[in-house]
Amino acid sequence: PTTVSTDVLPTAQLNGVAQNTEEWAHAQYFISGPTSRTVLLAPRGRSLDRTFEIATEMRFIETPFLVITDDAPERWRALTPRVSLIFAGDANARVESGWVSAEYGVKRAAPVVSFRRDGAGRTRFVTLVAPVGPDSEPPPDLHVRFDAPLAVADVTCGSNRGIHDRIAWTLDGSARPIGGSARVAIASWIRCSSASSPQEVTLTSADVVDIALRGPTASEGADR
Repeated sequence: PTTVSTDVLPTAQLNGVAQNTEEWAHAQYFISGPTSRTVLLAPRGRSLDRTFEIATEMRFIETPFLVITDDAPERWRALTPRVSLIFAGDANARVESGWVSAEYGVKRAAPVVSFRRDGAGRTRFVTLVAPVGPDSEPPPDLHVRFDAPLAVADVTCGSNRGIHDRIAWTLDGSARPIGGSARVAIASWIRCSSASSPQEVTLTSADVVDIALRGPTASEGADR
């Protein structure tokens, strides 16, 4: 007679628990960490923005997660730990030994990227930190120009360079007409792509004050 064993895979399995995403934020958030594993479902709809916020918190507490979504992938790439450093200017880059601190008083060894340029004179360093796309997609292009009283950075990215971002800001921090809408602001961001109409976000002095003063310990005149 022939005996057939039912132990096809006699190894310990990883148990999974289905849970509402919002409930994860109220409960599992406080006990999750680098050893946890989470699969996040993020369909388009009313809950998409909140799901993205929760994914941001997952990255903050260093808990590994997988996102399944029908949303545009560019948005979720911002959460990836893999980034490209694009430097505007003639400088030499190298990786050195250094450290990083995720909490007060605790330092961990980590590589540090440094840019060096020899010579005398006034220099501005502008660095773009961009999430890494697919291996077949080249790094973004960065071009910066300073036309007083504004600085303008142009970024083109995507597999066919179909996405163009323009970030502009005032050099002295004062509000001026800026961006495509010429709204009085201290900074603006405009995105143009072949897949959608242009989008624009501006940052006013009032926005900066609101961010600087947010929280119970902040007060007028605090460091901004």
